[in-house]
Amino acid sequence: MNFKQLKFLSVIVAVTLFSACDDDFTDPNDPKFGGGDKDEKGFVIDISQKHQTMHHFGASDGWSSEILGENWPAADREMIAELLFSRDFDANGKPKGIGLSMWRINVGAGSANMENSGFAANGWFRETECALQPDGTYDWENNQVGTRWFMKKAKEYGVEYFTGWSTSPPYFMTKNGYTFRTPGVQGLNLKEDKYDDFANYLNTFMDYHREQGIPIDYLSIINEPQWPWEAEVGQSKQEGSYCTNEEAYNLAKAVNDVFQAEGQSTKMLLTEAGDLPVMHSYISKHAATSDQVNVFWNPASDKYLGSLSSVAPLIVGHSYWSNGSVEAAIQNRTALLQSTQQVGVDFWQTEYSLLGSAYQEGRNPDNMKEIDYMLWLARIIHWDVALANATGWNFWTACSASDWGDHANRFGLIIWLSDVKDRSSSSGTIKISRQTWTLGHFSRFIRPGYQRVELKNSLYTTQAKASRNLMASAYLSPDSKELVMVMINYGEKDEAPKFENYGEGLAFEGDQVTTYTTTQSKDMFPATVAVDELKVPAKSIVTVVAKLK
Repeated sequence: MNFKQLKFLSVIVAVTLFSACDDDFTDPNDPKFGGGDKDEKGFVIDISQKHQTMHHFGASDGWSSEILGENWPAADREMIAELLFSRDFDANGKPKGIGLSMWRINVGAGSANMENSGFAANGWFRETECALQPDGTYDWENNQVGTRWFMKKAKEYGVEYFTGWSTSPPYFMTKNGYTFRTPGVQGLNLKEDKYDDFANYLNTFMDYHREQGIPIDYLSIINEPQWPWEAEVGQSKQEGSYCTNEEAYNLAKAVNDVFQAEGQSTKMLLTEAGDLPVMHSYISKHAATSDQVNVFWNPASDKYLGSLSSVAPLIVGHSYWSNGSVEAAIQNRTALLQSTQQVGVDFWQTEYSLLGSAYQEGRNPDNMKEIDYMLWLARIIHWDVALANATGWNFWTACSASDWGDHANRFGLIIWLSDVKDRSSSSGTIKISRQTWTLGHFSRFIRPGYQRVELKNSLYTTQAKASRNLMASAYLSPDSKELVMVMINYGEKDEAPKFENYGEGLAFEGDQVTTYTTTQSKDMFPATVAVDELKVPAKSIVTVVAKLK
């Protein structure tokens, strides 16, 4: 495609974008809004200046699929699958689903198979099944059936990728016989003589699912190794284990040896770090588990993963605990980008939900609206993709079993409330969290292979100012025929951008764009808009799809 440069200038418009919309249009230059930083007034998108190629947007099954996929009514399961995986539109042009391109499934460790899992009673839905039995045989017919139901549905809908994630080895391979650490357990909760056995289990797990027509492309072998994951028996809430960088490297070597010997095509991911700082920097209180970009991807390191053929050239981690302030959040992404560029690996953000209290930004949750939670999540995604150059982004978790307090706005795309509180659960209530559509603003339209292109925001000339007002990023399709822009208006005033050079080397089919708008009162509201009538309402998320002539 020939070089094209797009310019948006902020203008005042008298006609609202949606005549049926209840959101009143405000004058961006009204003095009560303080005027903003508008010396240059515009977005500039340079299609010739390309950044990362997007691999996927996804979500995790987060244990729930084992129960929902096996026991719950077909109508409930089908509704969930359509919402997560469909790329279709309804008769009004609204997406039926969010079109995930990655589905993350748990590699079970068997806590659900134990007579006493050591879990607290309210952790029942986080227990996992394991097809591998202590005697070395496999029982696939009675374990993780529900997980595979959702995998097959994802495949039917065209989901491009699967990742398997493990939080613990099977309980009969661990040092304490549980899928979490108990007091006194040192290091990784895996017996020294069971590394090869665990690797062989993982290899068999990959082979079985490939035979079932649902191959797993990537495998995460540890999860948030910085945290202790320690509890007394009877008090655990979920599986997990601490793991030093050295132990992670040794485990990766063991799995790599088996995968190479068996011709396994699945690639490993490491290390699902618990936050961003431990990835890009050395943290003294996490001395044995931090500085992971350098430790694992610097060729001079004795733990260099690049020498292991079954490890994907990626650093993966979670965006929790990295957003204490706007400035800190931006700094973390800037530092992470610098560190990954130095060693030449891509970054995947593999798990995030609104954990902690940073999302409150000093507000009382009782006074927060749904759109406030949605804007927070949208901004996290924007930061990870537009500032840290993430090529993959994943939400935790697709289905959450809690709606206590404001949990429905924080931890799940779909909330399931069981009629009974044990693994026999077969009925209950399904609620759709509006965070589903927050993720959908990205996942439905930015498909694998789309490439982020340069967007200069001269409306707000620093990242911090943009993050409190209007953010935007742009993505070009592989055939250079479609441009997708995601605009997040965090501020209290509407923005009305205009294409300044329209008709001067830039043209859209029909002289129009398609917008999908989410505000406090609507989700993914579709509209066809003339290029000079684009509007981004206050406190909204707008995805703009333009067909380039």
